[in-house]
Amino acid sequence: GNVGIGTVSPNARLEIKGGGDDLSKLTSDTGITRAVVDNEGRFQIGDFGSLPITTFDSGSGPNTLILSGSNRDMAVVSYGDGDSSKADIEIFRARGTPSSPENVTATTELGYLNFNAYYSGVDFNNRLARIGAVMDGTPSSTSLPVRLVFYTTPVGSISSQVRMVIKNNGNVGIGITNPV
Repeated sequence: GNVGIGTVSPNARLEIKGGGDDLSKLTSDTGITRAVVDNEGRFQIGDFGSLPITTFDSGSGPNTLILSGSNRDMAVVSYGDGDSSKADIEIFRARGTPSSPENVTATTELGYLNFNAYYSGVDFNNRLARIGAVMDGTPSSTSLPVRLVFYTTPVGSISSQVRMVIKNNGNVGIGITNPV
């Protein structure tokens, strides 16, 4: 059966309903708040308000995980004794759906590291600098060619432009998008 806290008719295996600012809260036995889900849907970890995590529906795809607040950094830390111990950030890309993934194509954009800045009237909507990985030829089980693309925004603009491309064959184009 279903278990409810703050409700007499839960609609899920565990449903927690609350009033006020916090929907649910986990606290230590000493009363320190460790995690909160508030009525705005934000999930916060650590001392209350120290690391708010939420999602944002951009309207063009799945939700985006957001860490927000003052002076927020994201770090990947790895400890290990061997030379192969490392910290990775990985971007995975497939076409299709999670239950039925499909192969990438010759022009599939694999992912980007985007740098956006807030300015009144512009919001965060423009990608001012980017580094992207894009398929760069016909993929197969023995060949997955990729190019790296670097973008910056010039003075007098709010839109980034391709500045450098490193093709799958190692050729580099600076100021051109298709080096020979």
